Amino acid sequence: MKNLEQRILETFIKYEGKEVEGLDLGVAFCEDNWPNEEGDYLVEVMERQDNGRVWTCQCTRSGKVKDTYEL
Repeated sequence: MKNLEQRILETFIKYEGKEVEGLDLGVAFCEDNWPNEEGDYLVEVMERQDNGRVWTCQCTRSGKVKDTYEL
């Protein structure tokens, strides 16, 4: 079974499509805050390069991306 970060990254790439293909992306979240106080499953996906783009993603408990917001 794939770890949660890998699952989030894979579903993020499928969700965003060609716009993010080929980018060096990483996932940041805290397992202690999964879900957060409001019950939401939120993570950040970011380009690893300096000054790269960052997205906040709303996910399901299993790590499937439901919605993204580019910051």
